[in-house]
Amino acid sequence: MRLLPFFRSRRREQSPLLSEDKRQQLIEAEGKFTEALADHAVKMDWARRIALATLEKLDERHAK
Repeated sequence: MRLLPFFRSRRREQSPLLSEDKRQQLIEAEGKFTEALADHAVKMDWARRIALATLEKLDERHAK
């Protein structure tokens, strides 16, 4: 099989796969996505803490 010449010819083309504008848009989108994930993680941590505190209070009431 002669697949290597295909890849070599692609490598020889020095044209970028993305324009600079598209590349910048992807970088900005990645930043927004990362920020949203971090925000979600913080919210989930607070939800977990609230749920655990509620379960502890319910356990205390049930034990009485």
